[in-house]
Amino acid sequence: MPKTAPVLIFSNNDYPELMKFKLYEGYYFMPSNVAVHTQVKNADYLIDSSGSGVYRSQFIMNPSDWVAALEEAGHHISGDFIGRDMRGSLCGFINNKSAQESMIIPDPFGSAIVFYYRSRSITVFSTDIDSIIDVLSSVGISLHKSMNYLNEVIGTGNGGFFESSYEEI
Repeated sequence: MPKTAPVLIFSNNDYPELMKFKLYEGYYFMPSNVAVHTQVKNADYLIDSSGSGVYRSQFIMNPSDWVAALEEAGHHISGDFIGRDMRGSLCGFINNKSAQESMIIPDPFGSAIVFYYRSRSITVFSTDIDSIIDVLSSVGISLHKSMNYLNEVIGTGNGGFFESSYEEI
């Protein structure tokens, strides 16, 4: 299972392969190997991140830096408050386990790309395509390579016009 980037999964199906990552009904979170648990304003949080950047005046390189920055900010933790003060290629995954709420907060300028897969049975978010593929293959879902993306890479030497190297992501 992925260790490089956090993965957020929504599904009403109970996948045995994902049970150890279930935080509450219909919600699974696969943290990276640097995620942190913390208490902020009497709520239990699981915080993870991908990339690096600045939140207010603090440099964020890992989830522990998020905890310090959010505690210093002293306001309610919400995507609106956090997102408008972020800069850099940074994406926060903030799970309020007490309220059973989760947020993915990419920087407002789009430097931190969040990929997703959506079907009737499962929705998966991550900043890393390989992590999404690992999760989907573990539950028996296979993806198809994008021929448009491949042609773009062959023709131009790089990708970027098409969203992903997979049709479904």
